Amino acid sequence: MVAAIYIKKKSRRINRTFLFLSVFLLAPSLLTAQNPSITVNAENTIKPVQVKFGTGVGSMHRGPGWPPVDLAEPALLTLFNEVKPAFINLSYTMSPNSVEHVIGLPFYPESTGEFSQRLSYIEIIEKMGINSSSTGANGDLYALFTSTDTLPELPVIINGVNYYTYKELNSRPPHKNYDDLLQFFEKLDSPPEIFIRVPTVFMTYIDDPFPHTGNTRAEISVDLDPQSGADLVHYLNDPATTTLGKLRSDNGHPEPYNVKYFMLGNEIWWPHVDYGLSIERVVSQTNAFAQAMKTADPTINIVFNPANDAFPESLLRTSDPYYGPIIQKLKNFNNVVIPQIKDHIDAIEFFQYGLAVGDGTELPPLDTEGWKLSMGLTNVNDQYNNAAMHRNIAEQFGANTPMIMGEFSGPSARLGGAIYDVDYMIYLINNNYDVFVANWNAGLIEPNYYGLIKQDIFNASPPVRRPNFYALKMFTNYFGDEIIESVITNSPTFDTKLLDTQEFLVYPATQGISVLNCIATTKNDKLYLMVINKDLDSDTQTDIALSGFTPAGNAQVYTLNGPSVDATNENAAETVKITESTINNVSSSFSYPFEKHSVTVMVFNGTITSVEQPANQLKNQYGILGNYPNPFSTNTTIEYKLSSQAHVKLRIYDIFGREIITLTDEKKMPGQHSIVWHGQDSFGNAVSGSIYFLQISIGDFVQTKRLMVIK
Repeated sequence: MVAAIYIKKKSRRINRTFLFLSVFLLAPSLLTAQNPSITVNAENTIKPVQVKFGTGVGSMHRGPGWPPVDLAEPALLTLFNEVKPAFINLSYTMSPNSVEHVIGLPFYPESTGEFSQRLSYIEIIEKMGINSSSTGANGDLYALFTSTDTLPELPVIINGVNYYTYKELNSRPPHKNYDDLLQFFEKLDSPPEIFIRVPTVFMTYIDDPFPHTGNTRAEISVDLDPQSGADLVHYLNDPATTTLGKLRSDNGHPEPYNVKYFMLGNEIWWPHVDYGLSIERVVSQTNAFAQAMKTADPTINIVFNPANDAFPESLLRTSDPYYGPIIQKLKNFNNVVIPQIKDHIDAIEFFQYGLAVGDGTELPPLDTEGWKLSMGLTNVNDQYNNAAMHRNIAEQFGANTPMIMGEFSGPSARLGGAIYDVDYMIYLINNNYDVFVANWNAGLIEPNYYGLIKQDIFNASPPVRRPNFYALKMFTNYFGDEIIESVITNSPTFDTKLLDTQEFLVYPATQGISVLNCIATTKNDKLYLMVINKDLDSDTQTDIALSGFTPAGNAQVYTLNGPSVDATNENAAETVKITESTINNVSSSFSYPFEKHSVTVMVFNGTITSVEQPANQLKNQYGILGNYPNPFSTNTTIEYKLSSQAHVKLRIYDIFGREIITLTDEKKMPGQHSIVWHGQDSFGNAVSGSIYFLQISIGDFVQTKRLMVIK
């Protein structure tokens, strides 16, 4: 397969409306109709890069049965400086192995200071009101935490100390507190912004039998005191003259941390709704915490994670006797909750995952069809208006409410998951998600198979970069600050089969998914071209032509790849990695093979050359005058002009470079012309809300304009 890429460097005068491509400057061999192509025009700046790329640190305190991560490990700091996260999302806690899905321990001032003086797990739940007098599931939890029964695996060794019973283990404080982690991140060469999830309800599901009761499932649930949220804000952001500001100063950090983003609670997922988390409790706790925390610091941003009701009915298993009622509960959740809390919310956050099966090495890898579907999920999101549905939810909180993607991931520890993450990151950028987007995978320093860094704390092994570490690095290291127009045409395609997840979603069979995806950016005198090749079997030989930009010296090429899409670094570090290469004395046109199942970034240095005059001369003869309205929802009128009789081709392309419809392909007389596009493809189907590209071709003259369809 061959792709032709045409890149035009940004001129000193940015034309944000029209794109004039001087096609006749290219060698004829690069313009053959059968070749796929990527057209990049830096004269047409789409928008600044408005998001910040980062990740989450899940399980901030870590379960007491796990050894702590050593934040003094030099290799860990080195890896953080390498990946350069612009923000860090701090999360909650985990408890002993028999307690799963803890939704958070609250902040108490007594949990600060010297480690030996901090509250233990038992003391924390006692302050929450779970104690020896508690009954039901709460009483069972206290009995477990204070049980003298032996642990399932003996002994648990932490920092050289042997622990044999649940009580011994839970008599220790959590491994880390906010000071420990925030001061670690301050050591980075470029300290990230911090985003903190604040628990409003403590919830735990116990799946394993209690030693003394035999219960197979119990739900522990406690409404937390909003003062714990206010105290956290005071401790982090107050000057050293207040009570909690002075406590922070006495603990070694006189200056405020100035944390500005706090999310209340966690994502709303079905166990919460199905096992006792009522709408009334969510509303009451969210409003109480928001008011208390805003009183502590009015400059902070309160974030809420609504139910992710962003899938059409056709993809949901609404008729399933088990999942159908849960789906309906989740759908009702937003309708009832949002009107009651929206006045207290500054931004909203979504979590959305790809095919989670096959994470790490504990589960078998995806088969070929599974990987193809994983590679095509952004196409499904685009086809079914996922971003537009997210935006509709955001608008219920108020016009222009910022929309954050706080967690996402594909099959985590494998190369294919990293490729999915890059593909989805491009989707998020193109669809105007705000503030930050987070490649989650349970955070950078998790010991499980989700983390971006493998930290084998049980065997004291050095940290290892996982494939998704490199996915994040591609954006934090090799990405500009202005997005420029890029259009793929005639890309090879692949199809996917229907997949029933046997839970909530049924992924439909999809045809014509583009093998190639790309995004182009600029920064100063550098041009960055990021290209994904989703083909699992073949390299894509690509012809590249640069116009309006004179390359200087060598181009640097960074390629993320491994021996197969299933490749992982679990057993052999650097099986998947970024390799660097150089194109010596790069010229304005050359050929380059994009490797199969890879992500590649080319970085060009050079100088801007003037190529505007020929295009301007043609502009006086031919051109798109504009379209109105833009954005539009149902139809738009396109106007163009001709100074002489000519054969005109007018086509619409989507952001993946697929031709949607040909509006005109015939000779036209000189003068001004107009045509209406009704927002439909060539089969009469309404297109989804997204960015589209209108391209006019008149002999050697080609011009492209961006259109926006909103639904």
